[in-house]
Amino acid sequence: MHKQAGAHLRAVNASEAPAVIEGSPIGVCTQDPDRWTTAADKGAKALCRTCPLRWRCAQEACLTPGAEGVWAGILIPEGGRARRFALKQLRSLAEQNGYPVRKTG
Repeated sequence: MHKQAGAHLRAVNASEAPAVIEGSPIGVCTQDPDRWTTAADKGAKALCRTCPLRWRCAQEACLTPGAEGVWAGILIPEGGRARRFALKQLRSLAEQNGYPVRKTG
């Protein structure tokens, strides 16, 4: 559900061994990114919640301008209060798990 493509890391099912690129694991979301970019998918969210990269993903969502879709198991809408709330949740999730998010704007 995220519209920002590229190097950002996404979910992996705990029962699946993550792939490794340059020494870092990558999530299954990188294998099927469209699943995370269109609508809320309970299965995708569940995968995110078991992902060992969830905290980094939450941090990346906060640092990526225009991030939308499911990041770290949280749906980021296009705009409005729901977007601000989702980003607040992601910031908290990242920071509580050792991934600081710099303040922007």
